[in-house]
Amino acid sequence: MKPTVEAYTVALPWYEPEDLHRLWELAHDHDDMPGDYEVWHEAALNVMNAWLARGRALQIVRPEEFLL
Repeated sequence: MKPTVEAYTVALPWYEPEDLHRLWELAHDHDDMPGDYEVWHEAALNVMNAWLARGRALQIVRPEEFLL
């Protein structure tokens, strides 16, 4: 049987306030992204909490790890 998405850990990109400018540089859809760190941070916490409430594993990934 082929594994489903539920079998995988979710990678969640995590940014600090000083990283936000780098995120904007890398993003193709930055017009759809919040330009304010606090807005982004609240949304990220909501996503994290939703996944954890479902019993899913999360891996926090810093932006520089995406560039490797």
